[in-house]
Amino acid sequence: MCLDYYGIDEETKNYLDLANKIFTWIFLYEMLMKQIAIGMSKYLGDSMNWLDGFIVLTSTFELLSSMLGIGFGGGLSTLRVLRTLRVLRMLRLMRALKSMQVIIGVVMSSYKSFMYITILMILFIFIMALLGL
Repeated sequence: MCLDYYGIDEETKNYLDLANKIFTWIFLYEMLMKQIAIGMSKYLGDSMNWLDGFIVLTSTFELLSSMLGIGFGGGLSTLRVLRTLRVLRMLRLMRALKSMQVIIGVVMSSYKSFMYITILMILFIFIMALLGL
């Protein structure tokens, strides 16, 4: 849904609009079911639910305004950029998976070692380039 570009053909635009509508309704249904299942106070107690709710409500507002033909002078085109925040929903999965947390922890702890190896490789390439001249 972030594939919108200048000069997009009509068929691709219609396909992306349909996909946006489908995913927006799915995410709205998920949000409502979660609120019903765990209750509003518990739902609002989790910060990831705040992010999800903001993204879903913004997408729903943008969808409904386009369906009703309300165009605030192009101001809603900036709301389309917020669709990319849907990718952040994947952070919920990473927080839930313990093995993924271990992998991220190992990568973060070995970051300095990779940085030194990268600097060493750049220095090696620089020396070889000077020798080649």
